Amino acid sequence: MNIFLFHLLITVLLPVAISGIFYFVLRSITPKLALSIAVTIAYLVTYVVVRPGWPSFPPKEARDYFFIMAVVGLIWGMLEPYWNKNTLTRWGLRIILVFGFLLMLLRNRLKSWSTLEDILWVIGLGVFFLISWWILENLLDNPKPVLPVPALLIALLIWIAVFSAMSATQGSSSMAQLGGVLAAALGIIMVLSWFLKIELSPYFVTPFIFIFGTLLVCATVFPNPGIPIFASIIIAFSPLLLFAVKTASTLRGYILRIAIFAIPLVVMTTIFVAKFIATYNQPSF
Repeated sequence: MNIFLFHLLITVLLPVAISGIFYFVLRSITPKLALSIAVTIAYLVTYVVVRPGWPSFPPKEARDYFFIMAVVGLIWGMLEPYWNKNTLTRWGLRIILVFGFLLMLLRNRLKSWSTLEDILWVIGLGVFFLISWWILENLLDNPKPVLPVPALLIALLIWIAVFSAMSATQGSSSMAQLGGVLAAALGIIMVLSWFLKIELSPYFVTPFIFIFGTLLVCATVFPNPGIPIFASIIIAFSPLLLFAVKTASTLRGYILRIAIFAIPLVVMTTIFVAKFIATYNQPSF
């Protein structure tokens, strides 16, 4: 079998199978945790198969954090609702966690940057990560959600797909593949959400943002050239568009809200893909 086709099948079928099976098994045992555990386990197992091998601990390179931060996100998401009800304390701990993660992740890069550049990058990426976390939390953990669960999951899948396409155009096939793994693990849940009642609890927000946020930060900082910072900012903050316009709680209204969110991302991605194809097809002399 062609190696590309093999990796494509693994990227799609393995997380779909694991996520679906785990969710079905866990939904009657622990319904609030079923989604976060199913998606995270599917991502972790596929990561080990695709990479292949276990990540180093303590981490030696950036890609080790893809695994470790998913585990941290799952554990943090499971414990946070119990240990902390105070908003100020909760966000204080999150700030410490995010900036501690960034300092460890960027420690080798910081040696090659000026002091001012170091500070600006760490602060900028930290704010970037925390705002994305706040947006997702308000989007998913909301007593009056802007969209029903299936539509919210479709929006998340568009978000991940744009990231994967942008990573691929910038030469980061491994991050594009991991984005595909996350999309596949979540995609089967989206399909199930049309037939089952699925709860997007706060337990799911944290592991998802840890996985997706780590991928987006690494895709911005490490590959050469990497996703341009302006494109990463657009990706990170684009879910705000889901709040921007009030629409009727009808199928037409939901489609309109998703379109307002998706169109800028699709246009940006199309431009980058067209540029990538044009560059790839240039004759060499």
